[in-house]
Amino acid sequence: MKSLNSNELVSFCEWLRERLVGAQLQDLWTDGEIVVFQFYSRRELYLAARLHPTAPLMWLQGHKPRVKRAAKPVTVFLNSHGKNLYLRDLHLLLDQGRVLEFFLSAADKECRVRFDLIPKNPNLLAASDGKSISWNKPSALPPPQLPAFERVERDWEAWSREAAEFHGVAHAPAKDKESGEGVAAPPKSAAQKQTEKDLQKKRKAIAAMTELLHSSQADRYRELGDRLKESETVPESLRDLYDEDRSRFDNMAAAYQKAKDVERKREGTQARIGVLVGEVAKLEARLASGRFDQKEAAPSRAGQVMKKAQAAGRRLQLDGGFEAALGKSGADNLAILRQARAWDLWVHLKDEPGAHAVLFRNREQSVPREVIQAVAEWVWKESKGKKMVLDGQKYEVIVVECRFVKPIKGDRLGRVTYHHPQVYTFASKSPSAD
Repeated sequence: MKSLNSNELVSFCEWLRERLVGAQLQDLWTDGEIVVFQFYSRRELYLAARLHPTAPLMWLQGHKPRVKRAAKPVTVFLNSHGKNLYLRDLHLLLDQGRVLEFFLSAADKECRVRFDLIPKNPNLLAASDGKSISWNKPSALPPPQLPAFERVERDWEAWSREAAEFHGVAHAPAKDKESGEGVAAPPKSAAQKQTEKDLQKKRKAIAAMTELLHSSQADRYRELGDRLKESETVPESLRDLYDEDRSRFDNMAAAYQKAKDVERKREGTQARIGVLVGEVAKLEARLASGRFDQKEAAPSRAGQVMKKAQAAGRRLQLDGGFEAALGKSGADNLAILRQARAWDLWVHLKDEPGAHAVLFRNREQSVPREVIQAVAEWVWKESKGKKMVLDGQKYEVIVVECRFVKPIKGDRLGRVTYHHPQVYTFASKSPSAD
């Protein structure tokens, strides 16, 4: 099968970009002549390149190619530096001949992959972290003869199938054992479609944030500040950052501040990318397992708060998905209170010393009386002692939104002041179970 000419490669590259940009590189391998890149974007896609000396070729197929695995330094390098990264973009470098360049990145990691699909001089080159490696020993390329571009209209999906079949690596769909007919893929459930949609959305977010991380805006603001420190002249390249209505010194101070703000935002972006990468991994695992309808248990809000506050304490699971937390000491209770949201509820016995709890809820969510009573009995028991029985005994508790509860500065006992309390009176029928 003949190699693609320059005009065909332009059209093929556009077709590839539509299908692969934003996809994650999950695996790659080679048999010594054909190298396979396994991407995932809504579904698995396999980019195959045959680096034959006389007729190098590349195609994209939807089924795993029949290509055995053999050791090759370039694939070992790419498995270490390119695997699990996302394809940010791909370009055809016609000024260098029939050369395709792929840019992979995620968080603070990036990798460039270059395919030289030039007859008699094919190659695969990879570079990352200042290191590079190639399939064949690089040699100087002759200057390309660029033809006048003519758009090539072709069904590249059908062409890719022909290429895979021609090279004997096409992988047919599963066959029905009785009829031998190809088995149609089962229809996707709503949960599967939603999972794929969420995955695509998070991948796009990672790509956008990665773009922000590579932005040089902070360096430009810092350069403006340095220039204004030395001279009143503003370079044309930085003129868009200069405010003509402000003085030179105000602009200098603003430039340094904005450089710091961008750097601070970059740190937050990097942390967010790390979170998204973890979420993407979970979604991919869910897609791979096929268990789309199994909802993950919601994370414990009380556990998250205590962890963030570095406080020791106990948690109480309640009906309706409510949770409450109670510290082991006054300091723990204050630490939990400081991490609570404004609309969470603080619960304490009225006119009695002792423990207090925080009941976690969603914003403007009403809390049933029986849930408040369960928390109240828990607080009563922790304050008075577990052996004391509440059978028929009346007691009062104060419930206040955490926004109206303020710790007393310097108080080591964990005491607070509060406003706008609600008072509840309860009479327990039996001791509460812990």
